[in-house]
This record gives sequence, structure tokens and C-alpha cells, in this order.
Amino acid sequence: MDDNRKKKSRNYERLSRFIKTLFHSINSEHKLSEEYIELIEELLSCVTKKICSQAAILVKNKSATTIIYSDIEAAILLTYPASLGDDTLEFVSKTLEIYNNSTDKERDITEKAGLILKVSRFRSQIKDYGYRVSHEVSIALTAAVEFLCRRIMEASIQNVTDNKSKLHPIDITSSINNDSYTHVILSDCIVQGL
Repeated sequence: MDDNRKKKSRNYERLSRFIKTLFHSINSEHKLSEEYIELIEELLSCVTKKICSQAAILVKNKSATTIIYSDIEAAILLTYPASLGDDTLEFVSKTLEIYNNSTDKERDITEKAGLILKVSRFRSQIKDYGYRVSHEVSIALTAAVEFLCRRIMEASIQNVTDNKSKLHPIDITSSINNDSYTHVILSDCIVQGL
């Protein structure tokens, strides 16, 4: 039991580090509260589960054993509404192009794809559904989640009205409520703080 707690703590630490890195690639003026990071992590988990479950349903309906790129692409479009889905797939395509053009054998898959969030973490989450998964699917899932995370972070920075140096969960809540697309995706996520 204690080992599970340590493992979860280690995983959280690793993801929080990448969330901070992603945030600082967007804005270096503000800092993040621990509650902000926890809320972002919960939202990312919720979105990841939605996309993965949509992909699993599509694969099950085809009686296939492998989630392929077209499945994850359709799952993203089913999860992300209207133009947000199109913008996300454009980001995913650019990410896959960067990965496919990378010739450096020493770097890991995340670095080759030009992403900040770890592809291996999202790969393990989609593999939990019991299907085989290609690298392209893992990269596409990670890119879709990173794209949404960037959108939420950018909106929460824009919604900060005073000159406070730290962002808090209320900044995420107001940015989600002000953006109809993210509100649609995250409205049924039962997250403490929303």
C-alpha cells in the first residue's frame, strides 16, 4: 500500500514538473499555485479518459485489436467540439510531422515529437483499454491533451485581471466558463475546484 502511494506521488511529481515546464513555455511572468497544478492534472486526466474511451469504442465496433491513427483522430473529433477539434488535429499533424522528420536516435519520443508532456505517460493510459497502440497514436493523444492544456493555460493568464503573481484554480474555472469549447469538453468532469 505504501509503495502505491509512493508511485502515485512520483507520477504526480513528474507530471507537475511537465505542467510547470509547459506553463513557463507560454508565460514566464506568473507562477502557479499547487492547487492550480492539481486541477490542471485532474482536467488532463478527464480529457485523456474521454478520448481513450471514444477510441476504444471505435475499435471495439470494428472488432479490431489495435488502435490506429484514424481511430484516435475520430476520437479527438468526437471529444473536442467544432473548430477546436480541427485546430487540435492541425497541431497533432504538425507534431507527427516533426516526429517523422526527426533523425536523432538518442532522444526519446517526446523530444522527437517536440512535445512537453510525456508521451509514455499517455501511451500507458490508452494501453489500459487493452488494445495495441502505435507510436503515432500515443503522440496524437499526447499532442491533443497538450493542445487543450495550452489553451486553458493561455485563457487563464488572459483572465487574470489584477497583477497577482500566482495563478489559482479560480483562474482556470473562469477561463473554462468563458470559453464555450473548453466548457463543453470539461463540463462533465467532476473535479474538485470547478
